[in-house]
Amino acid sequence: MDGLAAHILSDFKKKEGVDLSADQMAITRINEAAVKAREDLLAGNVAVIDLPFITATGEGPKHLKMDISQEEYNKLQMNF
Repeated sequence: MDGLAAHILSDFKKKEGVDLSADQMAITRINEAAVKAREDLLAGNVAVIDLPFITATGEGPKHLKMDISQEEYNKLQMNF
């Protein structure tokens, strides 16, 4: 898992209180979203990551949606 995908996973856990690290389907979707976000950042300053129904809890379905700026992405790259 690369730095951006790890950031997405960590951010979701922090916001939703759900650890997706053992969910292989969620990890696959996050990795695919990270690739697309990097491509989007080549063309612009912000990438939108939108993964509806990434998981479900007793409260119902959970959706992953976040924006990442070129600046945030560059900081992540410096840390990895």
